[in-house]
Amino acid sequence: YTEGKRLERMSFALLDLFALERSEPSFSRVQTGALAASVQKSCEYRLARQKQSLQCDVEEAAVWGEPELLRTLLLNLLDNAHKASPPGAVLQLRGRVVPSGYLFCVIDPGRGIPPEELSRITDPFYMVDKSRARAAGGAGLGLAIAKEIVESHGGNIRCESNGRLTSFVISLPLYKEVRHVFKRNRAGLSEPK
Repeated sequence: YTEGKRLERMSFALLDLFALERSEPSFSRVQTGALAASVQKSCEYRLARQKQSLQCDVEEAAVWGEPELLRTLLLNLLDNAHKASPPGAVLQLRGRVVPSGYLFCVIDPGRGIPPEELSRITDPFYMVDKSRARAAGGAGLGLAIAKEIVESHGGNIRCESNGRLTSFVISLPLYKEVRHVFKRNRAGLSEPK
């Protein structure tokens, strides 16, 4: 039964990954505060079972994105943080406006990621700790999906780990910057790639 459920989750994750590669998401204005509140509410029960908590410190802004994909992105990263962290851990979700756009950061006090593994963690099916990931129901697709979501939004994702804390930093375009580009495009300039 457990293996069947794991395969089912993997199948859905593969479909998500395939759909991201084949379709154009429908973008709109997404308020970062509402997005973070929705993600926090979705995580509460699962984190509480391990006596973990999520600390949110998200600056209010509007980003350009597809709301459900951005929600999936943050939930995937927080799910990994939850699995990597011990009972009682405090996970963090931070968000800030920066000169290049908007940064979300998911931080966990878990096991860390060895430096030699960092370049491969977003590869489909790659798992740093295969035995623990399989026991937790992982298929090695969460970070691959996260990377596809970020790239479909014109952003980037990077991981920093010092052996104690692990941070996933996501850069996304602000709504006003993208809207300005689209307004200029209506005047005869080509659409952004």
